Amino acid sequence: MLGWLALVSLLLGGLFVYLVMGGGGLEAVTGWPMAAGVALMLLALYAVATGSLRDGGHIRRLIAPAAVIAALTAAIVFFFPKIDLIPVLSRLVGATDETAANVAAGAQPQSLKSVRIRRNADGQFIARGDVNGMPASFLIDTGASTVVLKQSDAEHAGIDTATLAFTVPLSTANGETKAAPVRLRNVTIGSIRIEGLEALVAAPGSLNENLLGMTFLRRLRHYELSGDFITLRE
Repeated sequence: MLGWLALVSLLLGGLFVYLVMGGGGLEAVTGWPMAAGVALMLLALYAVATGSLRDGGHIRRLIAPAAVIAALTAAIVFFFPKIDLIPVLSRLVGATDETAANVAAGAQPQSLKSVRIRRNADGQFIARGDVNGMPASFLIDTGASTVVLKQSDAEHAGIDTATLAFTVPLSTANGETKAAPVRLRNVTIGSIRIEGLEALVAAPGSLNENLLGMTFLRRLRHYELSGDFITLRE
């Protein structure tokens, strides 16, 4: 008998929710209908666990538990859906506003790689990295239209400079010269790695520093000059 009463109560609770939402999906149920239906089903389970239905004269024992269950269920249904956990979680993990927005939109958060470089004593920003996997340093030059390599570093990166055609005019601190167009497999600065980069190789003896120009900088998400620092973000 007790089992049948519990089963009927559960079915009535489910039927109540179904009718209130008009036979639609569960996502259509909000507010008090869901709270009432869930409370009724929880009350039935409580009755089974405590045996409160064995004696019809002690139904009053269910009043207090019913009130508590109904209140807790209503609080969960009404209150918790209104909590915006995205800002809280983003602060906990130190995510950026953009990452938090992606999470809120259901997108996969993208990792934001950044490199911060301090101006040296000569007022220049020197970035240390590699070209095609070989170590190299660069003078960051926003006025340079492309990445320009010295002949020696180009050769270390596996480029056969003897086969290059130095036909592109190039203006450097040492004057006008010629350079040869090449495509680098990759250039890495810190945690930032750019693949398939167009560059120039300067004629022998015409360049003192490799230049990290706009063909690299344009491939970044953002770069920013602030005081004695420049920040590169991929």
